[in-house]
Amino acid sequence: MEIFKPESKLNIPLVIDGKEVCISLSSESNSESLFSCQSPIENYESPYQIVEGFSYEYMVPDDYCLEASENVFPFRTNKNGGRILPNTDVGTLSIKVINLASSSFGIINIEVRSIKTDYRTEYQYMLKDIAEKSVDLLLHHSSPASQYFAVDTHSDAKTLYQRFAFIKSIIETEEFKNSINKITSSPVTKWKETEVVQDIRNVKRLRGSALRQLASENNRIRLPEGHPLEKSLGSIPSRIRVNHKSETVDTPENQFVKHALITFENFCENIRSKVEPTSRLSKEAGALANKLEQFLNHSTFREISKPSLLPLNSPILQRKEGYREVLRVWLMFDLAAKLIWKGGDDVYSANKRNVAVLYEYWLFFKLLEIVRDILK
Repeated sequence: MEIFKPESKLNIPLVIDGKEVCISLSSESNSESLFSCQSPIENYESPYQIVEGFSYEYMVPDDYCLEASENVFPFRTNKNGGRILPNTDVGTLSIKVINLASSSFGIINIEVRSIKTDYRTEYQYMLKDIAEKSVDLLLHHSSPASQYFAVDTHSDAKTLYQRFAFIKSIIETEEFKNSINKITSSPVTKWKETEVVQDIRNVKRLRGSALRQLASENNRIRLPEGHPLEKSLGSIPSRIRVNHKSETVDTPENQFVKHALITFENFCENIRSKVEPTSRLSKEAGALANKLEQFLNHSTFREISKPSLLPLNSPILQRKEGYREVLRVWLMFDLAAKLIWKGGDDVYSANKRNVAVLYEYWLFFKLLEIVRDILK
């Protein structure tokens, strides 16, 4: 259901230095290419939306201006006005509004819709599809082509967003959710042996250490007359220490899964600390961190301790359903932390993306699937 309504003009409010500034936006070519919404919006979109490929004229109050960029062109004769040209860039367009008197600024976010696809269904599906297939191509062990990577020792915001977009595209899938559910519903367990103090009347089998305690432990009780041990011992301790076996989920494999989820959650929180709290990226990272926290709140993970080592060569991690999917995501995420891929700028670039290039990528992947299915 469409919750946006067409507008003849958009008035976008912004507070700078405690004062409200209004940026007005009107279309130069199509009066039905401006939209606004005051209701809650899915996918953390901006409530102010325009359409790719059209031209828009903006005006700001005196003593303010919009920072020039590849999409923003101030008038030469009047710095308070200018044009916004989204071209084929689709997504969130962040524009800096500058106070000329104090040099302080604020940010407005405008959502640029795709004209070729439905923005909230087809376009978002296309982005997710491209992201998943791009990662598979990059890291496919049997790829016939060689891909050259550079190690990124100083990750900038763009590279961080590539990593975030990758992890988001996987964690939000039903496949990953089902993998975690399989682990929590049927976790790998092991037997652990602990020493407990037990009433001697409840001890069923006496081993060597327990027999020695019969003669040496304090807090003793006298044996009744006629008892087989009365003449040799006279008394026995009321409680002794015995070894007790119990089943636990605190295994190296489960420790690894918990460590991976905590790592992903910490990464999302790190993303939030590096961007504006009101930005779309901050909201997306917060939502993903909350989802990971829900996984970690399961009773299974509460019993699991921190890992002393990462058992990456464990047959359970490599073969057991649920575990192998988490291991795959972890390895790919760890690799993404070290690599810069030039093509990733088109797929994972923060905020706005070139929809024409993305559409070409998506068509290529679909043609690849068709050819692969035909030629086996």
